[in-house]
Amino acid sequence: MTQDYRPRPRELARELLNGYLVEHQLQSGDRLPSERSLCEAWGLSRSALRSATARASGRPQRSL
Repeated sequence: MTQDYRPRPRELARELLNGYLVEHQLQSGDRLPSERSLCEAWGLSRSALRSATARASGRPQRSL
């Protein structure tokens, strides 16, 4: 029995975010679309997207 590989939501968010940055040629300090619009477009939770943006910005993540 084989299992299909599915990336974790935060990994998927990181891949999508990196692709977005490259596709739109965004630089450090450029603004992203709203968190809500990215989550809706990509079918992600806000926590997954926040995890990806925190890693991309180099900020430490807060634990709840």
